[in-house]
Amino acid sequence: MVQPEKTTDTRTLCTSAVSIVMQFGVMLQHLWAHAALPMSGALVVVKHTVHDDVIEWAPVADACVLAPFFFGLLCMQALDRRQRSESADLSFGSPIYHLCL
Repeated sequence: MVQPEKTTDTRTLCTSAVSIVMQFGVMLQHLWAHAALPMSGALVVVKHTVHDDVIEWAPVADACVLAPFFFGLLCMQALDRRQRSESADLSFGSPIYHLCL
């Protein structure tokens, strides 16, 4: 009677763990690609509608103050992607959002 090797179970477990981590990373990447622009736009609206005294917690205040900057960068990135997909001429211009990062 031949017993199965323990390394096979370990390899399968490691492979499954790596696969789950990679799928989670891909999910976060897709979530960021589709949710970053609306979220930064919502923060811009919050910044202009809520009084400054209400936003006292430092991370929330920083996010609201920087929201217009990131909203502009994400808009330019979306426009650049759309322009690249519509035209084959990639030599035209240089996207400025790379310079801002």
